[in-house]
Amino acid sequence: MREGTARVGTLAGLRALVLLSGVVRAKGWVSDIGRSVLDLPIESGRSLLAGWFGEAVRLAALPEVERLTVEVLVDRVSPLPTSNGFAAALPASGLDEFRVERDPADYRGTGGVLRDLSLRYQDDDYLLVATGAQVLDGPLEEHVAALASRNADVAIVGHDDGTPAGLFLVRCECLRAISELGFVDLKEQALPQMAREHQVEVVRLPPVGTPLRTPADYLRAIRRYHLRKRSDQRPRSPFAEDWRPAFSIIEDGADVDPSAQVHDSVVLKGARVGRDAVVVRSLVGPKGTVPRGQRVIDRFVNGATRGGD
Repeated sequence: MREGTARVGTLAGLRALVLLSGVVRAKGWVSDIGRSVLDLPIESGRSLLAGWFGEAVRLAALPEVERLTVEVLVDRVSPLPTSNGFAAALPASGLDEFRVERDPADYRGTGGVLRDLSLRYQDDDYLLVATGAQVLDGPLEEHVAALASRNADVAIVGHDDGTPAGLFLVRCECLRAISELGFVDLKEQALPQMAREHQVEVVRLPPVGTPLRTPADYLRAIRRYHLRKRSDQRPRSPFAEDWRPAFSIIEDGADVDPSAQVHDSVVLKGARVGRDAVVVRSLVGPKGTVPRGQRVIDRFVNGATRGGD
């Protein structure tokens, strides 16, 4: 890092929160649902993208941050998230802009996509880049403060348990060296290249969030989100009692009989849950049907169920 180029220590250079929402995250169960993972609910009437928007608003309110844009980047085949409501909320949010865009080219790779995006910004501007398909385990600004304190060109969160994290802070000049053509993987190609010419640091932190790789990950993340909101500090011992339900999310447009029980589960628009059915720690997709009297436990249902669990 050249002396005097980095301003990340005071967050004065932070210009954008970039959410990566690509095809790698849209395989399997998310594809079966037929919508963007960012549109999945984290509470009634509030999507994952709305949660990220709220985090961005809090970042923009920090005294060191002069202006902030939210950039949501989607690959060329995944569904676009619903974003109409955010434009109306923008004037009161403190954010400069909110953009949802598809990658302009096929097979560009995360490194290539970020390089192309960086052309909108100045050399000393910083991008906070996050995997969109995750539910945060705490306030985003705490992680950003830890990254910013290193005053590095690139600061990456590395979890204490050795697993990679989907959050890093990067100065735009570092991205300019990435090839303007072809596929460029961020971790395998772009980061080693940047490290040769710029200061790259790994910041060891507890997990930033829960990646939504499976329906079980999603439900686990939502449960933790609701317990955190209730300031419920239940012990995480494997022998601790954990039987009390923490949430029940039933989207508008789902047909759920009033007699049905839905515990620690999400029922999406279009799903049907019949009379006296019981749904526990499960996700019922838009094509899912839980018949009368059926018990569904620890399952992803996106068709007709057969037999009890």
